[in-house]
Amino acid sequence: MDRRLFLERSHVIVGAFAIVFVFFVTGCDTGSLYEESRDLENRCWRADSIFAYQFDAGDSAQAVDLFFTVRNTPAYPFYNLYVKYRLLDSAFTAIDSGMAHVNLFEPKTGEPYGSGVGGIFSHIFPLSSNVKLSPGKYRLELEQNMRLDSIPGIVSIGVRITPAAQQAVN
Repeated sequence: MDRRLFLERSHVIVGAFAIVFVFFVTGCDTGSLYEESRDLENRCWRADSIFAYQFDAGDSAQAVDLFFTVRNTPAYPFYNLYVKYRLLDSAFTAIDSGMAHVNLFEPKTGEPYGSGVGGIFSHIFPLSSNVKLSPGKYRLELEQNMRLDSIPGIVSIGVRITPAAQQAVN
């Protein structure tokens, strides 16, 4: 093959990879206003552990959807999970709260839900939708509400906050 033809083809291939890379990176943006996940010590969620996530709603009023994320292993002893949440404003006044009941495994077969790699399964679940926020700082708190003081098999817990009606749930 002639050197000039080889260089032209190389440039085309490099250019194609660059375009694919740009689409991949920009396509991975979830449109989240805030997202954070925290690993749990010893893969165990203690009943007295409240995970608090601080975020800023920005300079203008907006409606948001609240989600929580969980990563678990097959060592999790139940098929379901109860999570209490509270959304507090900057004066620590609760503006939204509730309980989420979600399934991490299929109740009858025990097959894990979520996407998984290496025995760890990832999930995102809705907490509340179309929550009206004024400009300012907020705090979203999560705590497990199971019947054990600590539940094994939980790798991480997190939150995702998106503009209202933008996030698909799996």
